[in-house]
Amino acid sequence: MKDKIEVVSDKVPEFLYPFYLGKIFKEHTGNNLNLIFPKTLSEKIQWLKLYDATPEKTMWSDKLKARELFAEKIEGGEKYLKPLINVWKNFDDINFEELPNSFILKSNNGSGFNSFIMNKTFLLKNKNQLKKLKIRTEYFQKVRYHLKSLELQYRNIESLIFAEELIGESYADPTADWEVYCFNGEPQFITTLPKYKVGENGCYRNEKSYVYNENFEKLDFSISVDTDDEELEKPVHYEKMFEYARILSKDFKFVRVDFVEKNGKLYFGELTFTPCSGFFRFNGLKGNTPEAKKIDLRLGKLLKIR
Repeated sequence: MKDKIEVVSDKVPEFLYPFYLGKIFKEHTGNNLNLIFPKTLSEKIQWLKLYDATPEKTMWSDKLKARELFAEKIEGGEKYLKPLINVWKNFDDINFEELPNSFILKSNNGSGFNSFIMNKTFLLKNKNQLKKLKIRTEYFQKVRYHLKSLELQYRNIESLIFAEELIGESYADPTADWEVYCFNGEPQFITTLPKYKVGENGCYRNEKSYVYNENFEKLDFSISVDTDDEELEKPVHYEKMFEYARILSKDFKFVRVDFVEKNGKLYFGELTFTPCSGFFRFNGLKGNTPEAKKIDLRLGKLLKIR
């Protein structure tokens, strides 16, 4: 697991970070990285990793601190936060008997550091599963996530564990993430990857993403996975997502503001400063194809980094 996360050694001096980032960028996209005159969105995200990792970004990258900041920035923001159950410094401090039967266990210091507990009763009866959860959670706490691909905003975050209530994050309970991409303080478009969809054979994992502008007009590209011609239903809080994204993004050159809408209720997710670590794919196309490069350049023109 360690090799999958920590790519750059912490013994490497920072003046060599551009070299290592170029190597990682080439491995992921097939393209050479131009940090002197970056043009594509993918290149500009790499530039921001190295030269715009501000203390404010670090605070927002702390999953717990971000909740506090959102509540401060947005009037009545507390009602848009996923219900927080408890916070601990160490796994051994968790009293599972006091927790609900299903919840999500998270570490605050990285991306994807989540464990979904769907049946606590089964977990506590199965000592091996509980041991695996302990190993996984403690690893998430210790890992230096900023060394994975030099997302330096994750440095210097005090590692904590917390539990949140599940918000539609099970196969039997479809929900959707909505992610507003903001360039120089202005929301430009929103993407969604419905986590699960209901089909003839029940609920299944969705592999299509969709991109819309502020007027809920579908755009002609998608990010990371393919799209199709299906028209989605407009979220109840669509305008609020753009309204809040505009407030939250005004101090940043680039940020993705993430929300979840479930049963007509809106929840704040997080601020994501380096989505996909900047190793973007477009319409399912890898970064070294002409079609993907065209989209990458088009989006890059929206972002002014200097």
